[in-house]
Amino acid sequence: MPEAAPRFASELKRALPDHSIRRLAKDSGWGRSTVHEWMSGVRLPNPRQLDDLLDVGSVAPGLRRRLHELRDQVAGPADGSTSTVTVELSELRSATTISNTTNETDPSLPDDPVGSAAEFASADGPDRPDAPPDTSRTTSGHPPASAGAESGPAPRTLFLGGLLVAALLAAGAFGAGYLVGRGDGPVDLVAAEVIGTGGEGILTRQAPTTESAQVGSVEEGAMVEVICVVPNGESVYSEANGASSSVWALLADGSWTFDLYLTTPKAQAAGEPPPAPLKLCGDL
Repeated sequence: MPEAAPRFASELKRALPDHSIRRLAKDSGWGRSTVHEWMSGVRLPNPRQLDDLLDVGSVAPGLRRRLHELRDQVAGPADGSTSTVTVELSELRSATTISNTTNETDPSLPDDPVGSAAEFASADGPDRPDAPPDTSRTTSGHPPASAGAESGPAPRTLFLGGLLVAALLAAGAFGAGYLVGRGDGPVDLVAAEVIGTGGEGILTRQAPTTESAQVGSVEEGAMVEVICVVPNGESVYSEANGASSSVWALLADGSWTFDLYLTTPKAQAAGEPPPAPLKLCGDL
């Protein structure tokens, strides 16, 4: 490890004055012993790992860039000269002092500073310079990354959840558009009451046929909103009033039910359109 590595670790601590190793490990997602090795100068973090630490402290862009430059100089091939690094470290101290005044201080932070004895007694394992590198990550962070590699959490759960919601919405939209034309204007919904079921209510289905899958039910006396009607659905018979009808109503939720049990405007004769404002689905 180059001689300037401990100096770089010291400047990194200056950039994160209010963050303990415990908090850095928790919020960045890296193991506590690994963070300890970075902060004590035992080994250097790669650029992505350094960014993870600086993200926790909301380090200003200018200071972040200078820390990356110093890290690259320390990690570069040894040429026997550390004068440039020394000058950069000196300039960084001044920049750190200015930047730290803009960082918010969280009163709930642990009172053990970075590098304290409490951190070295971590239950994560032996935190000593000769210990093997700890590449484990906590559940709140990213997956392990090799030096210089980019890594990050794959939000598959959120993505799949979003697809599921989109699929459900699309299914509802398809149901509402079944047998409905592609008119550009808005559709006027017609309010109707469920009646004549003998107190049993009505079932709603995916399509205008009793063989279609049931998707819900509506109690007698409840109000529904009708988009349009189809006069050529499967014929149903009402024992309550001794009438039959092949007219089905498309409800606002995309499901179908018998128009026979709704107080919608009825056509005067078979094949005629219903009175306004109710429309045939094919006319929309």
